Amino acid sequence: MMRSDKLDQQYEALLTELYGLESRGEKFDLEGPRTLHQALGQPGLGLRSVIIGGTNGKGSTSAFLEGCLRDAGLKTGLFTSPHLISFCERIRIDGEPIDRRVVVEQLSAILEVALRCGNSFFETAWALAAKVFECSAVDVAIWEVGLGGRLDATNILEPEVSALVSIDLDHTAILGPTLGLIAREKVGIFRRGGQNLTAARGEGLWAIRDAWQSELEVIDMSPDLPRLALKGSAQRRNASLALAIARAMKVSVDPKALPGVQWAGRGERIDHLFLDCAHNPAGIDQLLE
Repeated sequence: MMRSDKLDQQYEALLTELYGLESRGEKFDLEGPRTLHQALGQPGLGLRSVIIGGTNGKGSTSAFLEGCLRDAGLKTGLFTSPHLISFCERIRIDGEPIDRRVVVEQLSAILEVALRCGNSFFETAWALAAKVFECSAVDVAIWEVGLGGRLDATNILEPEVSALVSIDLDHTAILGPTLGLIAREKVGIFRRGGQNLTAARGEGLWAIRDAWQSELEVIDMSPDLPRLALKGSAQRRNASLALAIARAMKVSVDPKALPGVQWAGRGERIDHLFLDCAHNPAGIDQLLE
């Protein structure tokens, strides 16, 4: 058994090396993550996967889905970003952040390949999640898209269901200055002949329809939603989409599991404080609501 102080030292050293990859910036092509994935033996390839993208609401929708699937008896893996306090929050097994020991056991070999192949911080974190999910033999892996979708590392694996929560203006310097250009990048997580869902509305939905003229299921607000811990109409939309994803997976879930879902820093109440955040106009509208 590794001593706690030695474990902490190794963990911090590995994270320092991992964060050093941020100097490489964001990578917007799939060649890098594909090369890394191949070199690591294609971890997670055989897992049931769901990929969730969009402008706002990806994390909350992923959390709602994870809670419902876990309540239904499935072992879940959840990959999200960014984290709030600890890097380990990005990779969860059955709702719990992975232990530092898991990072120490798995990350060193992944970093060795990533450094050689020129991978980014996000691509390497994604590869770590894929390895952890495979080793943990999860029943379902839920992947929150990092940025865009078409060229995001999370788009490497073949999803059973692909979902876009919303389309609004965000990261316009990278994704484009219009909803149409942003939608073209984000619909890249959809699959021809696959199960493609969206809860987008208004101009965002029209942009998706224009960019993706194929199979698409538009999700309405579920009539049987209970009261949620996460407040606001946007969260009710996110919860409805999560239920629809579970149905598409043919998993029988109980909406009563939704009120127990919490997402730190999103509509979170601590004593007299209400914690939330927003980084684009649509998100600010939801926060004000």
